[in-house]
Amino acid sequence: MFTKNKSQLLLATLLCVNAQGASSLVNGDFEAFSMSTGNYNSPYDVGSNPNGYNQDFGTTPLIRSYRDTVAGIGWQTTASDTAFGTNSTTKAVEIWESGAQTIPSTSGFGQFAELNAYQTAALYQDVQITESGLVDYTFSHRGRDGTDVLKVLITYLGSDNVIGGGDDTVLVDANFSDGNQAWGTYSVNDAFVSVQNGFYRFSFGAVSSTGPDTSYGNFLDNVSFGVNVVPEPSTALLGAFGALALLRRRRH
Repeated sequence: MFTKNKSQLLLATLLCVNAQGASSLVNGDFEAFSMSTGNYNSPYDVGSNPNGYNQDFGTTPLIRSYRDTVAGIGWQTTASDTAFGTNSTTKAVEIWESGAQTIPSTSGFGQFAELNAYQTAALYQDVQITESGLVDYTFSHRGRDGTDVLKVLITYLGSDNVIGGGDDTVLVDANFSDGNQAWGTYSVNDAFVSVQNGFYRFSFGAVSSTGPDTSYGNFLDNVSFGVNVVPEPSTALLGAFGALALLRRRRH
């Protein structure tokens, strides 16, 4: 609920003072990738149209799946290359427009992703953190037909910058459970200390879902991370309360 109370507005603003710029996830909120641009405006075919899409759903708002190699989509998937045969959408990243099948995004507009595009899978990105510091991360998760469980797995890729190279270190391995009536939004402070210019895999994987098969469940939205992305409550509140006290004094 919006308020015109200046003190409350000031407090809300100051709670974000400590937040720093997030490290560069590509399409972290799934909004940057356009589902309707002409570049992708034809049905998916692995032989003739690698930049197309698969739309078996016939819905408006749109639900479409794309190969994880399509430019600008940002995310890669652990889904199998042969999930539905050579002429089907494989290595699929499935994007929903807000309101598709009556499910809104976290903001009520834009787009979000479903992890279980055609099978139980994870979406991930390998990214570089350019500074050393305490890393925070945030994301939103929602079940589709019932309670779904998502795993956040963050791995330092070591000196070779490659997953599975023998020097990887798992830094975060945590499950989050949410029903299908509302989005659960999570903000985790100080998850680990980053290595300057180190590479990390941020993975969001489906653990379990409620539905008729493994193509259902685990919606994801608003993924962000970086050094000091989430404001520390104690510091932010102290600053906010001090500013509010000053504002009250000026009114007398």
